[in-house]
Amino acid sequence: MSILKLTIMMAMFIQCQENKKCIELPQIETPPVQVMGMASYYNSPHGDNGLRGSGLMANGEYITEDAFIIATRDIPLDTHVLLEYKGRRVWAKSADRGPFGCIDKDGVWQIAVRPREDCEYRGVADLNYPVAKKLLGKDMKKGLNQISIRYYKPRG
Repeated sequence: MSILKLTIMMAMFIQCQENKKCIELPQIETPPVQVMGMASYYNSPHGDNGLRGSGLMANGEYITEDAFIIATRDIPLDTHVLLEYKGRRVWAKSADRGPFGCIDKDGVWQIAVRPREDCEYRGVADLNYPVAKKLLGKDMKKGLNQISIRYYKPRG
């Protein structure tokens, strides 16, 4: 923190104590937990941080290296979500669909674009590389991680 910011904060604190007129900061409301489950992240062995194919996401935007996006199957596109993992929080946008991997009754991983009764999906979201790096830190090397996703459901 800069010395200027610290000085301003101290002056505000002293003024508050002397005049009993304190500035009240609004409480930041946390969206309710809507989804909890396993999350994977997508990256590429080519070092392009998951930028593969045409790069066009389900919401019509192109993925970029610094975008904070997730792919989910059920959260409405373009919804801003608060992701939580072991006390860390990151805001991202639901901009794509996935994850599409599932494990069949024999324990074999399958690609499943459409829901299948004989498969259990591997998780609730795919995080893109920047989100995974900031949210999961060193744990992103473990593959699947238990996260919670908070967001407000659209009205109407």
